[in-house]
Amino acid sequence: MQTIKCEITKVFDADDKGIGFAMKPDSITDEIKQLKKWNNKFKNFTATWWFNGKPKPKWIIEGAEIEFNWSNKNGYLEFDRASVETLSLPDEAEMSEEEKSFNQAVDELSDEAV
Repeated sequence: MQTIKCEITKVFDADDKGIGFAMKPDSITDEIKQLKKWNNKFKNFTATWWFNGKPKPKWIIEGAEIEFNWSNKNGYLEFDRASVETLSLPDEAEMSEEEKSFNQAVDELSDEAV
């Protein structure tokens, strides 16, 4: 297994089985480029986190930086779930729902004023 640091750049809609997201690695290696989900144009790759009956991890949010061990399984990135470490989360992830709601209302009022 190899260790990689990535920033989550996009999170796709989840269903009851899993959620997909795009990640930009801090170091692009030949092994990364060989993954079937590598996108050379955007210099990122996509992955799916299968829930297996568990809740979505809080680190699956745009802007989060994570580090984890991985391997190439038939051309697809395979996470070592136990190794995932959150390096940083965007400020929004640490806000309460009340704070998010308040900030959204302020943004809407600002948009109306323009």
